[in-house]
Amino acid sequence: MRKTNSLDDLNLLIAFDALMESLSVTRAAAILNISQPGMSRVLAKLRKAFDDQLFVRVGNRMEATPRATALAPMIQNSLAAFNQAMASIEPFDPSNTTREFVMATADYAQVTALAGGMELMRERAPRATMTVTPLTAKSAEQLHDGSVDLLIGPNIELSWARCKHLFDENWQCLASRDHHVVDKRWTLKRYLQCKHILVSPDGVGIGPVDAALSSLGKKRQIVLRLPDFAGALWVSAKSDLILTVPTSLAQSAVRMFPLFAFAPPVKLPTAQVYMAWHDRMSGDAAHQWFRKVITASIVNG
Repeated sequence: MRKTNSLDDLNLLIAFDALMESLSVTRAAAILNISQPGMSRVLAKLRKAFDDQLFVRVGNRMEATPRATALAPMIQNSLAAFNQAMASIEPFDPSNTTREFVMATADYAQVTALAGGMELMRERAPRATMTVTPLTAKSAEQLHDGSVDLLIGPNIELSWARCKHLFDENWQCLASRDHHVVDKRWTLKRYLQCKHILVSPDGVGIGPVDAALSSLGKKRQIVLRLPDFAGALWVSAKSDLILTVPTSLAQSAVRMFPLFAFAPPVKLPTAQVYMAWHDRMSGDAAHQWFRKVITASIVNG
């Protein structure tokens, strides 16, 4: 890389990382919050600095050149080291911080773990704030650009992120205490005769129940799709619709709603729940503290 001033070097490395992750000038510009023409000018500087095209258009998409592919891990490590060095300049004091911590997770985790997390936050960092956003298809992009600190959910696989296994989650079915089958044995046949709610944030797709039933050549009657578990609990409690939820949520739901829980009449796979964060934040003292708080609230909740 040709010699420039240190600030230019850092900005170019950050821009390279955004381009490598997105393979798109438009998306990289959005990550860095600059205009597309501005991002194009930065790419031109990168090409001049490294004396290589770095990212070239092939058909309708961009691809990294061999030179860019070789540079990527070195640049990512350099950025992670820089962030860790900056974080170590001043010790983190949770009792005085006013930092906002942002976590993206499914809404059922808000019911099962958020209360404990907020109790710890208020006790140890009374001036800090926590913002919880829905876990969506855009959450990984938000984690990458820094607008989200943590993701909590199943099967998180991101090459630039670190993950920690939190717990394994099983499943329970919920039905209103007034349901006409409440006193009968919940066989698979009876289960399939009922109507069901499916929680789907984007309104499409199938759940683990449907995949398991499909392997048996069976199908349930989904008559309502809702974007979150909170609304689904209310509807299930006031209707004859069956709702299948994570066990941790079922345990809380039967205490708060006129619902009863029963085991699914079909074997469902255990869901592994992880916490993920960007590798560059691993050495950040405030981020480390937040991860410990969330882990403690979930494990002990």
